[in-house]
Amino acid sequence: MIKSEKISTVIIDDEYFAREILKSLLDSNCPELEVVAQATDVKSAIEIINNLKPELLFLDVRLSNDNSFEILNELEYIDYDIIFTSGHGQYGVDAFKVNAVDFILKPIDVDDLTSAVQKLITKRRNKSLIENSSKTLTVHINDKVKIISSSEIIRLLAQKNYTEIYTTDNTKYLVPKTLSDIHLHFSELSQFIRVKKCSVINAKYIQSYSKVDPFNIVMIDGCEIEISRRRRSEVLSFLKNN
Repeated sequence: MIKSEKISTVIIDDEYFAREILKSLLDSNCPELEVVAQATDVKSAIEIINNLKPELLFLDVRLSNDNSFEILNELEYIDYDIIFTSGHGQYGVDAFKVNAVDFILKPIDVDDLTSAVQKLITKRRNKSLIENSSKTLTVHINDKVKIISSSEIIRLLAQKNYTEIYTTDNTKYLVPKTLSDIHLHFSELSQFIRVKKCSVINAKYIQSYSKVDPFNIVMIDGCEIEISRRRRSEVLSFLKNN
């Protein structure tokens, strides 16, 4: 898959002006997307998709004398989302049978386009949250092994070379791992934020926070933490965007 901060996108349409108009609309209104290629027919579309492995297809239903659903049947690569475009509304039912994000009628209205892209972004965000919630940490307690899901952890507190883990069932675990090691283990999860040298929080469990100095947050377990000045922008950014 193409690695990019933006969503790699391929436009598939047999009409030159339709492709150019769509690309222009995306460039102007959908900064989250990056058009990496265009295709005009079934054969070239299959080759481009299998080679580039994009994350999103804008797919016209009819390509000359072919039906674009043939592309989906022939692809080796399947990890993509689809937004269909067509001047023929009767294909809408078939589009959603293949789990399309949306179906946009031509001529494309910019509001319909941005709405479809927002549906895509929401879908991807929800998928990411589901996947992230399964990240686990294994803790050894006497002769037992406890598997703690990231979704259960409220906060982490450093105790020299140990870390206290506070969970949603009001349990505290003391594990022989440094706070830095555990934070690194959860580094792909944006909600785990280091708020001061000795403390990492799961921002999903912030109950309230102050807007003025001192900048304190209260977690759902009642713990109040003052965020260090150098960490405040990161915490505020997460809260504003989530």
